[in-house]
Amino acid sequence: MQQNTYDDLTPEEWQLISEQAEKPICFNFMILPMVPEHADTLLDRDGKPVTANYTNVDWKGLAQRLQARLDGHVPKSIKVYVANDGPDLFDINEFRADRPDEPEPDNSFVYRTAKALENVNMANYRGGLLKLPDDSGLHLNQESAGQQRTPLSALVVGVKFNKMLQALDYLPTTMEMLRGSLASPATHETLI
Repeated sequence: MQQNTYDDLTPEEWQLISEQAEKPICFNFMILPMVPEHADTLLDRDGKPVTANYTNVDWKGLAQRLQARLDGHVPKSIKVYVANDGPDLFDINEFRADRPDEPEPDNSFVYRTAKALENVNMANYRGGLLKLPDDSGLHLNQESAGQQRTPLSALVVGVKFNKMLQALDYLPTTMEMLRGSLASPATHETLI
C-alpha cells in the first residue's frame, strides 16, 4: 500500500486544502451521562415510567450556560450549540416499540446520531441551537411532536470555530471548560 505524503499533492489540491482551512468548522460531541449509582429505576414515585416532552426542554438555555463556561478562556467567536433533540432511552437500548423482540444490531444509536448530523449544515447552527430536522432518522421509535418520550440518554453538543487554525489552538481548552460543566467521573463522551 502506497502512503500519500504532502509532496504528492497537486497545486490544485493544496489550494483546496488552503480554502477549506479558512472556513468555519464545527465539532459535534455526544455526551452520555451515566445513571447515578443509587438510581436503579426509571419510575416516578407513583411507579409510572419517567417520560419527558422534548419540546419543553430549554435547549437554548443549556447552550447559553455552556457558552458562559467559555467566557474569558477562549475567543468570543467560539460558539457552543446544543442539539434540539438527542437519543432517548429506547434509542440507546435499541428498543423498538413496534418490534420489541427484534434487536437492531446494525443500526446503533451512535450510527443513527452520526447520520442525522450528516444532514445538517452551518445554517442549522443558530442562536445556540443545533436544529435537527424532524425527519432526521435519529430515533428508532417515531413519535409525533409534543408526545412524551423516554428520558434523554445522550446530549449532542456542537462547538463552532471560525477556521481550522482556531480549532487547533483552542479545542483542548474549550473541551476542558465544557467538560468541567458537563462531565463527572461517570460521564462518557464520543466524538461524532
